[in-house]
Amino acid sequence: MMQDNQQNLTAGAPASASLQPADYAPAAAAPAVDPMAAKIEQWKRQHREVHQIDVQIAEGDVATCYIHNPNRNILAYALTRTLNKQLLEAGEFMLMNCWLGGDERCNPNSPQCYDPAVVAAAMHAAQSVEMLASNSKKL
Repeated sequence: MMQDNQQNLTAGAPASASLQPADYAPAAAAPAVDPMAAKIEQWKRQHREVHQIDVQIAEGDVATCYIHNPNRNILAYALTRTLNKQLLEAGEFMLMNCWLGGDERCNPNSPQCYDPAVVAAAMHAAQSVEMLASNSKKL
């Protein structure tokens, strides 16, 4: 009689009762989208090249900012400052005019700027200018 009861219970059970534990596996999670990576890709489409500058403020505290390549006018002013041995001013000018985003402690235009971080980022920005090799000869 007990077998009859078990058969009746399973015979009247809904189809979902026959599913195995593997059928309940969670769906594959969509890959996590890093919002900063998406923003960097957007900047690259807009400016072609993006430079990331990392400034170590303290142990475990890194301020990261992003700048684009300078246009000709920005580059001309920065190079003039560099030739006058004003590397910091050249870098600050580049930071102010090529700023895309990042930690505001590196942004000289921000009220949250942290002078040592601005100096470090500016020095790096000034050195990030790519100069192509060239030569000339008198003909």
